[in-house]
Amino acid sequence: MVGSPNVPNLITIGRILACPAIFFLALAPSIGARMVAFALFVAAGLSDL
Repeated sequence: MVGSPNVPNLITIGRILACPAIFFLALAPSIGARMVAFALFVAAGLSDL
């Protein structure tokens, strides 16, 4: 039976969905986009703690 997703699963889904955004933002020519990519990367890393 499939129930509502719990918090750890939601965090994992969020990290998976953030991967393409981090990838494309990191390759963007603007420094602002790269800073957003870095912030997303750090947030994804901190979710492991």
